[in-house]
Amino acid sequence: MDASGNNIQAKSGFIKKITGQDPALYRPTDSVETIKDARMKNKMLFGEQFILKELLSDDQVKKNNLLSGNDADKNAKIAQLDEDMAAITDKFHKEFNEEIPIISFAHRLTSQKGLPILTGAVKELYNNWEKEFPGKPRPFIVMGGPPDDVNQIPFLDDMKNANNFNNDAKKDMWKIITKPANMPNPLIYAGSTFFCGPSTFEPCGLIQGESFAMGTPVITTHTGGYVDTVVDPSDAEKISQGKKPNGFVADYESFETVMKSNNDPNTNYNIWLDKAVNNYYNKMVEALKFYYEKPAEYDQMVKDNLSIDFSWNQGRADDAIHQYLDKLGIVDPNLNA
Repeated sequence: MDASGNNIQAKSGFIKKITGQDPALYRPTDSVETIKDARMKNKMLFGEQFILKELLSDDQVKKNNLLSGNDADKNAKIAQLDEDMAAITDKFHKEFNEEIPIISFAHRLTSQKGLPILTGAVKELYNNWEKEFPGKPRPFIVMGGPPDDVNQIPFLDDMKNANNFNNDAKKDMWKIITKPANMPNPLIYAGSTFFCGPSTFEPCGLIQGESFAMGTPVITTHTGGYVDTVVDPSDAEKISQGKKPNGFVADYESFETVMKSNNDPNTNYNIWLDKAVNNYYNKMVEALKFYYEKPAEYDQMVKDNLSIDFSWNQGRADDAIHQYLDKLGIVDPNLNA
């Protein structure tokens, strides 16, 4: 969780290796505007390398097959594919501008990571977008990661089912990436407006530390390590302790907890999931309104996140390792009180 190993400087070589381009660098000591400009450049690089390439991938495969084949009409078909890809590229560049948010989810694709919660929340977000954010561009949603089994691929593909939306065009804002080598990836952290952690349980969680190292705020559920490390702007208690807001935390109760505390026989998984989806949807709306309506506060949150240090030993009595030692009755003679 040490920011020094996950920041844009530490990961720049890897990013260049996979993209062929140098990312824009920024540091905690840079001004808000310098950080904002650098992150915008990385966002545009992210869009080109992940979103646009994914949009073009099917046609590119068809073109490669034609180039290596003996189809009699291959020249005409290749010309048509080139025309189609040029139109897709032009449409993307018109839609993908500096204002549009990117909301990303890049984890192991398991039930623990909350895929049903996130997908339900995003469907609600798109279907209510004009009511919540009139005139604002809908965010791109980038989702994916190495699937645990082949059944996850159809699940991801179904996210773009037109029946999920009240407007067919909205499904095109989902970008599904399942290449294990590409997800998760430091450029995703560096280019995203928000990174999602809708986990059903999370012993510690790594994505919040990796996101903060790039400055990116997170949207998580109130579970596990997220409770200890993510500070919501509405969390007056933590803020009164001198902690700065670094993300957004949705109310959450596990299915097991709800079942133990509720004797209602009508309580079932779907009822629990609907509540979890609604809570996460509301928190996504809150985060996006913060981004759109309080841009200066969002930019300051990004800058502040770069200085977050989750390393165990910070030479203080209240750091993680010394709290642990205190419970064991061990005194560190080198501790700086």
